[in-house]
Amino acid sequence: MAILDFIKGLFKKEEELARKSADKLKALSLEERDREMSAFLYQCCFDNAAKFVHEELHRPGSPFVKLSREHFFNEILLVNFWAVDKVFRKYREGLAEKLHQHYYGVLPDAAERVADLAARFKTYNNEWDDYSGHQDLFGLKIGEMLFGSKDGYIVPEVSYWVISYADGYIKSLKKIRTAYKEAGIIRSSAKS
Repeated sequence: MAILDFIKGLFKKEEELARKSADKLKALSLEERDREMSAFLYQCCFDNAAKFVHEELHRPGSPFVKLSREHFFNEILLVNFWAVDKVFRKYREGLAEKLHQHYYGVLPDAAERVADLAARFKTYNNEWDDYSGHQDLFGLKIGEMLFGSKDGYIVPEVSYWVISYADGYIKSLKKIRTAYKEAGIIRSSAKS
């Protein structure tokens, strides 16, 4: 299917960019490195969410065509921020909050937004099953977030595309993480 090829191809660019940027990042101070890595990952999240949303809103027969572009984009962007948090949590705590702040800027309700983000991530983490690999509950939860309820959309199809997208993005981020680890840019901050 064309959309599966699109999803697979969506994440290839970041792997190459991560390898190319590793040497550049190594030459920076720790503060600059952290800022540049956050900016790079934010751009990956933003670009991939925008591409996926654009493709789905223009694909004939897509179950997402009736969604508001802004709502669809924001939800997929949050899924991307969650994926970054999931993959980089042991290496850069608070990275997802930095990405979220980068997107929204400094707003008066920043603390409320961070709390909402933490609650959303907790929900996503509870529904994503790394052990069995069955992500049906995750797909259902994202579908509910996108469509406002369990009704009014084709659950299996929406769930399938959301799970495929999230799984592909997580795999891509793991390759980026590996490139950064091999370059010595990040290392686990978890206690042994």
